[in-house]
Amino acid sequence: MGKIKNVFLLLAGKIFACLYIYGASDVFASDSLAVVGKQILNGENDSIRIEANKYFQKSIKDILVNDPDMRFSFDSIHNVSVLISPDKKLRIISWALPEIKNKTYTYFGYLQTAKSKKVEGALYELLDQTSNIENAEDAKLTTEKWFGGIYYKILENESFGKKYYTLLGWKGNNALSTKKVVDAIYFMGKKPIFASSIFKVEKKIKNRLILEYNSMAVVSLNYDDKLKMIVFDHLSPADANQAGMYENYGPDFSYDGLKFKRGKWELIKDIDIRNKDERHKKFKKPQQGLMPK
Repeated sequence: MGKIKNVFLLLAGKIFACLYIYGASDVFASDSLAVVGKQILNGENDSIRIEANKYFQKSIKDILVNDPDMRFSFDSIHNVSVLISPDKKLRIISWALPEIKNKTYTYFGYLQTAKSKKVEGALYELLDQTSNIENAEDAKLTTEKWFGGIYYKILENESFGKKYYTLLGWKGNNALSTKKVVDAIYFMGKKPIFASSIFKVEKKIKNRLILEYNSMAVVSLNYDDKLKMIVFDHLSPADANQAGMYENYGPDFSYDGLKFKRGKWELIKDIDIRNKDERHKKFKKPQQGLMPK
């Protein structure tokens, strides 16, 4: 364990030196973090992965603190997702720590608002509280109580004069099931809130939409620019007697969608999509490298 810690201390030291001496865009900082990131995903035991994650998290925070203009490139760090909103006012970073022993995931991240002439930028740590969240689709959440995941798409909408950032995410759950999530952020003053109430599902208003399915299945969820909709696979159980047992759910070759109208993402069932096979390939999964092995 001592050797492991020394390796990460050395890497962390080099990363910090690059940040403070050469500037936050230094290539070596990215390369060093990429090495640590690989250990988070593929370390041979949980001790290595957890130790790597500690240094990774500290390094990411230091980069963000020293990069209020959001210029640092994370392109070579493949275990982390970095999204910047269309209006360039928000950056959200997310990644996963997969544990070998329990076959579960813990999620980490930061939400950063941009600095401007009128507004000071702010940095918020995202604290994964999945195990403490009941009725997740209806729960009112914050950065301190976050339904963790890896985000791979950010959209921007307005509803009654208020701006919303809609997020599409992947959430490894356990050995049996995986989840994909449609969530949204808005700001109450300067405080980011994950409780948008802009999802209308069969006459019910929800704070987020969660798709849960068999961990071996491939499920699509993404935004279709032509249809101007969030399009996703409709999920069904392998057997009618397995209703509600989501580890047995998978795509049934029909599609549903969310259309933004009248200030809400409204669920539309059984969308008629041409070239379904091509779209399914397009919407397969997040960017390569974000999904833990």
